[in-house]
Amino acid sequence: MNVKGIVTPAVTPLRNNEVDESGIAALLDKLKGFGVTGVFPMGSTGLFPLFSTNEHIRVIDLFSKHMPPNIKLFAGVSRNNYDETLQVAKAAKESGADYVVVVTPYYIRRSQDDLYRYYVSLASQIDLNVVIYNIPQFTGVSLEPETLSAIVKSSENVVGIKDSSGDLRKFERYIYEAHSGFAVYQGQDDLLLPSIALGASGGICGTSNIVDWTVRLWKGKTALARPISDLMSVLSSIDFPKGYYYLFWKVVMDEEPQGYMPRDVSDLNDSEESRLYRRFIEIAKGAKE
Repeated sequence: MNVKGIVTPAVTPLRNNEVDESGIAALLDKLKGFGVTGVFPMGSTGLFPLFSTNEHIRVIDLFSKHMPPNIKLFAGVSRNNYDETLQVAKAAKESGADYVVVVTPYYIRRSQDDLYRYYVSLASQIDLNVVIYNIPQFTGVSLEPETLSAIVKSSENVVGIKDSSGDLRKFERYIYEAHSGFAVYQGQDDLLLPSIALGASGGICGTSNIVDWTVRLWKGKTALARPISDLMSVLSSIDFPKGYYYLFWKVVMDEEPQGYMPRDVSDLNDSEESRLYRRFIEIAKGAKE
């Protein structure tokens, strides 16, 4: 796998609880200008667990429909059900996905042996290259480097991992345990700089929905590490991923955001929106200096 650089874990633009196709097209046009390597719809930032299987498939198809040339589609196909994950993966292939991304199963805790069998079995049934997604703070289980090594040895089409654990020691071990062609992506934007030093293939960075700072950092603008860290800090101070959605509509779409979260999740309140936007403007000003 030679896809290096920044992949955007895309927001799913919503307008009054409906997926907004024009928002998807606008986001992808902006990402083309940013210079991202790939786009990853239906990940955590894309709120995949809140969509039905049919809606999940439709969102991937809409991203594929508007995908600019030379940007890879990393389709998030995770369902917390083996058969549904396969169903979405097959639909993603039909839509033209280049890779599928599969999160570790959640809610029912799995052993490392369970995870090994899960990924090896799925990979044998999916006729696409597979990227594993490790995010233990959401799933309750972390894939150990030794388990990753065993999976990769058994499954030639498991070609990468997105690690959002925030554990740099484990991130380093992922790099050491996999072969040289295996891609290891940092999922925490504020850890991108040290991850590059460790040999990361790039980052799957949520702030790239809004600003191009991680792309520019990847290309050598290391001074952007501070504003990226500051932006991550303020985004982390409110419920994930509401801040990403608010800033997408406010900054990228240049609209006054309203009804940007699904029906069962509230938008930010006025005070939170005001504080977030004020801090974003301050941080963005510093990023230009």
